Amino acid sequence: MRKIRGGAAIIIPVKPLPLAKSRLASELQPQKRIELARSMAEHVIKAAADTGAAVYVVTADDEIGRVASKYSARLVADPEEAIRRGPGSPEALNLALRAGIEAAGEEGAAAALIAPADLPYLTASDLEIAALRPGPEGIAIAPSSDGKGTNALSVPLPVPIALSFGTNSFEAHISQAFKMGIPVRVLRRRGLCHDVDTPSSIYATDWTNLNEEKTARNRNSRNHIPAR
Repeated sequence: MRKIRGGAAIIIPVKPLPLAKSRLASELQPQKRIELARSMAEHVIKAAADTGAAVYVVTADDEIGRVASKYSARLVADPEEAIRRGPGSPEALNLALRAGIEAAGEEGAAAALIAPADLPYLTASDLEIAALRPGPEGIAIAPSSDGKGTNALSVPLPVPIALSFGTNSFEAHISQAFKMGIPVRVLRRRGLCHDVDTPSSIYATDWTNLNEEKTARNRNSRNHIPAR
């Protein structure tokens, strides 16, 4: 198993599945959205686990909790305040991320790499490259597909900037870093930048890999004989 450089832990926030991918409602029925969100989340968690880093999954969803356990990821419960604010709010996401980072810091992580759960092309190599910050005080950042959001953020601990995930977070994170004199490395890799957050992104994605992963999971499930 490979080991991610810099002692970084990977933080993955995942919404409750019934509430995930609401922006795709015009194209997908609720059950299809749940299946899609689960498949992408498992794909991202597996890629993170393949790096050999400590992985922290922040969620209030029981099914995602089981997926996290499958890959030996640490499960961090969504903070109560994040749940009260609602899973779709930027404030809730930033609270969840801070909870994951705090858990990682308590277990000795020297850095944190934040990755969303909707990156269908993500690989372990993408994450390993994202963890390579420009110096011990620097940050690495990957924009979302539209160039406005933040799809990956690698930071030292304690985090030197305020987490500002939400509208125009890419600019917000970079502006903070520049004002503080923090070196920034911008990453533009398909695995990190291509997310599925709009109806058009469904049709712009090659789902072959995720479909094969799902088929393999189903096959393994059918072949599994529970212990008596």
